[in-house]
Amino acid sequence: MAEQLIGPPAEPEGPPARRRGSGGRARSALGGTTRDRAAKRAGEKNEQGFTLIEVLIALLVLMVGMAGILSLQLTAMKATGFSRHATEASSLAEDKVEDLRTVPLTSPRFATGSDRVDARGVLDTTGLYNRTWTITPQTDTTIITVSVAWDERGGEPYTISMSDMRTGTPP
Repeated sequence: MAEQLIGPPAEPEGPPARRRGSGGRARSALGGTTRDRAAKRAGEKNEQGFTLIEVLIALLVLMVGMAGILSLQLTAMKATGFSRHATEASSLAEDKVEDLRTVPLTSPRFATGSDRVDARGVLDTTGLYNRTWTITPQTDTTIITVSVAWDERGGEPYTISMSDMRTGTPP
């Protein structure tokens, strides 16, 4: 025959029963989580939440991440500004080369010169771009060179040059 034990009934094996709405924590029939009861038995305080040090460390990590993102944003803005200015300068140089290619060789406009213009090519003494052009006669051709210079933020000077050849020489 099987042996019978005298004493309190054995607890069922397996995980403790869960109640709905407990947030995924095991709750006993007496109330509270198993961990809470174990902490109370061990004499520990039942404190929940974050300490001030944990919050400060989290803020520090967040600030370092935000500083990195800000640095990337500033670099991107500077690169975008340079690209826009370089594109405008190329367009201004190309416009002047085309203008000088269509001017008659005998015109007083077909001569070396310079002007200060804005991004649309309109004469402006306070414009960002300083455009200069040179006319260099060769034996039976003329070289037209146009340079557009500007200063980026921080005073960095940049220049874009474009050259073209035209048949004929001015008188």
